[in-house]
Order: sequence, then structure tokens, then C-alpha cells
Amino acid sequence: MIKGLGGIFCRTKNLDAVKKWYSEVLKIEMEN
Repeated sequence: MIKGLGGIFCRTKNLDAVKKWYSEVLKIEMEN
């Protein structure tokens, strides 16, 4: 899973979508 995270950041400019993905998959809230 860790290897895929970098690719997500490289392919998307929608940070909100990334934050949602993290909160749903990792069950945490990202405030940064």
C-alpha cells in the first residue's frame, strides 16, 4: 500500500480527494 501512495500524489492535483482517500482508507483525519 505504501508504494501506491506516492503515485496518488503524483497523479492528482485534487488534495481534497487525497485527504478523503486517506481518511477513509487509513481511518485518520488529515489536517495538513
